[in-house]
Amino acid sequence: MADDFRRQPSARGGNYGERVSALSRAFRALPWRRRRLVPTFGSSGVLEIAAAVLLASAETWLEAMSDDDGQRWLVLLPPAVALIFLLRRRAPAVALIAAAALCSGLGVGSVLLFVVSWSAGQRIRSAARAAAAFLGAFVVYAALNLWLWWPQPVAEYLIFVCLAFSVIAVLPGIGNHYWTRRFAVYRAVEDHRARLLKEAQTLSDQVRMRERQRIARDMHDSLGHQLALVALHTGALEVDQQLTESQREAVMVLRQASTAAMQELRAVVAILNDGASDRDRPEIKGVAGIESLVLAAAANGGQVRLSRSGPCRPLAPAADHAAYRVAQEGLTNAYKHAPGAPITVSLRYEPDSLVVEVANEARARRTGGRRAVVSGGQGLSRLRERALLVGGMLYAGPTGSGGFRIAGMFPYAPGRSPKPLAVGREAERPAPPGAADSQENR
Repeated sequence: MADDFRRQPSARGGNYGERVSALSRAFRALPWRRRRLVPTFGSSGVLEIAAAVLLASAETWLEAMSDDDGQRWLVLLPPAVALIFLLRRRAPAVALIAAAALCSGLGVGSVLLFVVSWSAGQRIRSAARAAAAFLGAFVVYAALNLWLWWPQPVAEYLIFVCLAFSVIAVLPGIGNHYWTRRFAVYRAVEDHRARLLKEAQTLSDQVRMRERQRIARDMHDSLGHQLALVALHTGALEVDQQLTESQREAVMVLRQASTAAMQELRAVVAILNDGASDRDRPEIKGVAGIESLVLAAAANGGQVRLSRSGPCRPLAPAADHAAYRVAQEGLTNAYKHAPGAPITVSLRYEPDSLVVEVANEARARRTGGRRAVVSGGQGLSRLRERALLVGGMLYAGPTGSGGFRIAGMFPYAPGRSPKPLAVGREAERPAPPGAADSQENR
């Protein structure tokens, strides 16, 4: 590298382009060449590149002027340019006036005036100070040009000087001033918008957390108290010696159901409060827990049967829990609207999805009056929402024999749309006259 650089001509008569190429190759060969000394983009990098071009062209200009003995004072141009470039950051107005005085001719010096004007437009904040600086620079620029080119016609030359100064100095200064102010306003607006979004998100989180805590507190105070009373009284009845064995078993089932309800309520309250650890939270039940639902219903005296078909395949956690909720809601509806009717819970593993079906036969007709069933009316709608969220579907409606059927279809993989197999065919069949009364509106 050093030998290549030394072989380049160092005298005035040498090729200037070859010297620049050798210097560029030497610079690229340095071990620290990857470190960036000046920014590549932005106004600062543009100014530095323009300064390098100006100083590199100064030697050519000096060589052209060196034949005239009256122009040898131009050897002071490079130090003057360097001084102006040092001043343009600290004192942009002074640098602008000095550049206008130095660049009274329209040769290479116009590049210096352009660069300094661009920098002054960015660094002079006040519009009044910027106007004063550019006016002073124009006066100096026009006076020196008139003095150098005298005795040209004053009016014509003033028009020429005004146009030249406007193009070389005023337009770059105004353009950079406008761009800098606009970019500053844009950044300020973006920062303000980001702060507003963050504050709105924080406020929304706080409101949501307070509402969740209020709901959790109300559920704990109302439902928790009632369930605790049910568990307490059923526990006392369970040890009552006056009850028969079958009555004691029924009371035991009630106590176990109330205890399980309290545990689920505690889990819901913990989730709402977001204060329970993963170790303290009960396990979310899935398809594997449907068998325990059937066994509990059979132990309570219900005619419940569980059937399975197809090879067992796993579901996504959300779909697994939704399938459990379908079986739970189907059994609850059958207890309320068709007490004593036989119930069939089916798990059918289809090629692309699991079908969970709970069907009850028609309830027996009773001659006496029947107590109205209390229902919230939200169970099936929430089940449909659960099924849709996991990419499945839900059907609920009467059967051909006068009973009622709830079936949910859940894909094995998230995001896959299930095919409407048995559920769709059952849904398309019209309900016969005299079907189960109002069991769908629950």
